[in-house]
Amino acid sequence: IAVAPAWVNTEIVKDMYPLFLEEELRRTNQTRLLEPSEVAERIFEISKSDIKTGSIIRIGVEDNV
Repeated sequence: IAVAPAWVNTEIVKDMYPLFLEEELRRTNQTRLLEPSEVAERIFEISKSDIKTGSIIRIGVEDNV
């Protein structure tokens, strides 16, 4: 299983050129950066599921409660 999160609020992302990040968020229809804890929680949920090997799981803002 591969996990492909959207843009995450990490140090490297915080250091990006602001206009680039703004454009990327707009381009991907992402309303905000994901928090690392949100990604970790979703990965934990995925690990307990019966998702098949070879799947690519995308994690986006809309996936989080």
